[in-house]
Amino acid sequence: MTELNAAILFADLSLILVMARVAGRIAHRLGQPAVIGEIVGGLLLGPTLFHGVLAHTLFPLDVRPCLSALANLGLVLFMFVVGYEVDFGRLRGCGRIAVGTALGSAAVPFALGALLALHLLRARHPASRAGFILFIAVAVSVTAFPVLARILSDRRMSGTWLGTIALSAAAVCDLVAWTALAAVQVLAGTGGRSPWLLLLIVPYALVLITRGRPLLARALRGGGPEGPASAGSLAVVLIGLLVSAAVTQALGLHFVLGAFLFGLVMPRGEGTGLPDVLLPRVQFTTTLLLPVYFIVAGLNVDLSRIGASGLWDLGLILAVAVTGKFAGTWLGARSQGLPARRSAVLATLMNTRGLTELIALSVGLQIGLLDGGLYSEMVVMAVVTTVMTGPLLRCFVRPGDREPVRQEQVGGVPRQEGHPGDVARIVPLAGAGSSGHPVVVECRTVASCRAPSDTAEGDGRMTKGAQAGATAEPLLQMAADFYKWRTVLFAVELGLFTALLHTPMTPAGVCDRFGIGRRGAADFLDSLVSVGLLERADGAYRTAPLAARFLDGEKAAYLGRFLQQADARWSRVGEGLLTGEPQNGARPGAGMFVRQHRSRQEWRAYYGGMDALNGPSGRALVDAFDWETVKRVTDVGGARGNVLAELVRAYPHLEATVFDLPAVEPVFTEHMAELGLTGRVAFRPGDFFRDALPESEVVVFGHVLHDWDVEQRRQLARRAFEAVAPGGYALAYDTMIDEERRTKTNSLLVSLNMMLCTPGGSEYTPSEGARWFEDAGFAEVSHRPLAGDDTLLVAHRAR
Repeated sequence: MTELNAAILFADLSLILVMARVAGRIAHRLGQPAVIGEIVGGLLLGPTLFHGVLAHTLFPLDVRPCLSALANLGLVLFMFVVGYEVDFGRLRGCGRIAVGTALGSAAVPFALGALLALHLLRARHPASRAGFILFIAVAVSVTAFPVLARILSDRRMSGTWLGTIALSAAAVCDLVAWTALAAVQVLAGTGGRSPWLLLLIVPYALVLITRGRPLLARALRGGGPEGPASAGSLAVVLIGLLVSAAVTQALGLHFVLGAFLFGLVMPRGEGTGLPDVLLPRVQFTTTLLLPVYFIVAGLNVDLSRIGASGLWDLGLILAVAVTGKFAGTWLGARSQGLPARRSAVLATLMNTRGLTELIALSVGLQIGLLDGGLYSEMVVMAVVTTVMTGPLLRCFVRPGDREPVRQEQVGGVPRQEGHPGDVARIVPLAGAGSSGHPVVVECRTVASCRAPSDTAEGDGRMTKGAQAGATAEPLLQMAADFYKWRTVLFAVELGLFTALLHTPMTPAGVCDRFGIGRRGAADFLDSLVSVGLLERADGAYRTAPLAARFLDGEKAAYLGRFLQQADARWSRVGEGLLTGEPQNGARPGAGMFVRQHRSRQEWRAYYGGMDALNGPSGRALVDAFDWETVKRVTDVGGARGNVLAELVRAYPHLEATVFDLPAVEPVFTEHMAELGLTGRVAFRPGDFFRDALPESEVVVFGHVLHDWDVEQRRQLARRAFEAVAPGGYALAYDTMIDEERRTKTNSLLVSLNMMLCTPGGSEYTPSEGARWFEDAGFAEVSHRPLAGDDTLLVAHRAR
């Protein structure tokens, strides 16, 4: 490069940054994402205006290779961020609607795109007909995940239920699109390379997932003396990213696929330093380099030469892209029971294409599937469909759609007020388990868990003086939940559910039996019917199955005592927050648990309740881990052995041991006899802070770690490492908090509950838990949902 070319390059870079800044601000003022302004600015600086004179003057041919190199670097960084931000955890919370939306959003435009490609083939001769058809089908099916996230943020919909659904579906579409793009390159040929080279992408991806990810996690959590924020950590990420891009390019696939794959397999969690330190640095660099990519892309777009036939094709492309995406998403959401207007909101959001589309189109241009004219037309389609999003959202979105997520998903469909079968039920927030450790119990009703009203009237209901778009409904619903809680608790205190289990009574009979006044008796009993705890027939009331199982004082699974304890504890929440001290009389040490439960009857009642609370997680553990390869398992603080009972029933070969306080052994022995498992599960008495854990291949901590402070948790992780054989695992499940501490309300409340009933306990995030086990020596720690609000940590000890 000559000195003159170097000077021109630097001048061009400054011009590009100025253009990006100005165009971004103009777009923002027009209600569009800044990236749309940058894309349009790049197109205007291309050959479309002044027959290319402006483009040739500003960006001489000698300088363009350098601009392309910088653009490609920005593209690699951007695709890494896109891959990293694909969060499949969202799908678990969005259920059927996210899946239905993703399928409809991909399948319908894909089919229409294939038909469009057959029409376009009549006047074109691409490198591969099959590759061309597949490419066009993929191109009209794309949703731009990053641009969509920015639009949601600008529209104050980032934390909403609809926003979460849209991002979940877009993540799936992104993954499918880039996978299909790899298939397109296979069909289009490998640029002179041996076709067998393409097969190496499969073992490369497997190695990256199975070996690369653990190594990256270890390297990033080490981070040198400065921790994850060190320059060394950033270098590790960049080296791996560039190598991955180089590998896929060498195999005959585009380098963007390698960058996307590397971002996809990057370890998540705060301990890596990625979310808070490294990722912002990468994104900052991307912000500077992407405008260069828009210029390079714009240099290949010449709209002045489209002609009449090109305009016809452009109209057809727009019709297929918009109609296919909108109709597919709308039908997919409607098929899962979402109202028509909300389905239209999702369809509008999923029609966003933006930068992701441009990247896919550039790949199609480079591998010979698109000519200059069709590339230009497809770029216009990407811009138009993204620009449409803002105005359409103003037509469909209501204020209620911007309320944050606060509903329980039931089969993926938000519960609607007044919907048939919408009954409240008592659901434990969390249990504890083990080894004499304080209990964590809180209850909530979920009848109020629903998406915001879909009616114009519901959206417009506002309290006097409230800000525009805000309603008092969330606060009023909390009050209604409190009313339900107090009503249920009073029925528990009366012993109502035990009395009505075998002897139905009329309201008058209930009044006479329990001495309550007649004025409110009918409302009281019918309220309990409405929440599913009583049944009414012929004017008489009897206990419903849910209450019969958990609120009959004569059953071992009785939860009434826990509800009363929780109510007493939370009535002193203010004192607990002011003093930081437990509010249930607990004192440090396992001995206090023995003092609380002196008789076998009290132990039996306590652990019966705990079995009811922890049962779902225990049952889910059977399928959450590969037990076929395990011989010895120890449940630390396993109480009556309920979890291990589930395991040995499903896997008879297991040698299972409960490790808990000596005082627990009598109720353990009694329970195993009741289950017919005497001799199948062993009991080992001990205190896990003083005694070594039994040697095992798997050690389980079920609702144990959250009972203790951080140093004690680290101690338990070290004891688990000492007890687990090389190649073995430690499993820990609790009601863990989401990494951003925003969305898992139940987990945050359980953590607050731990403050009220233990000297040092609290909930924690998966990354915090992973750090304790990694510091103890475990080589790899992953996490996954277990049951309800519980998350399972899986820590692997290297051989």
